[in-house]
Amino acid sequence: MTTATTNLLLNKGANYTATLTLTNSNGSSFNLWAYTPKAQLRRNFESANAVTFTSTKSDAANGEITIALTHAQTEALKSGHYVYDVMIYDTANATTRILEGMATISERVTVQW
Repeated sequence: MTTATTNLLLNKGANYTATLTLTNSNGSSFNLWAYTPKAQLRRNFESANAVTFTSTKSDAANGEITIALTHAQTEALKSGHYVYDVMIYDTANATTRILEGMATISERVTVQW
């Protein structure tokens, strides 16, 4: 499995959800039964502070992972550029990075009153 690169645009103060579908090199579904997903967002690679996405196997047999941030999590972020990745861990804690990229936090114009 190769690592994909995708850049994200996250709106400050809004919920974010994405579903990822993993496939084998022959195009068949990658079975996630023995894997645990984890995803984090950081200001830069050296940052000790991370925002952790809720990461779930939404359909393990068909290779689907859902990652999400709540509006409270995105509200707490300063606008600007971040880095993120999504990893899967097997039962022996072997790690595979499946997705990585830049995330831009976009400041909102309209505020809730």
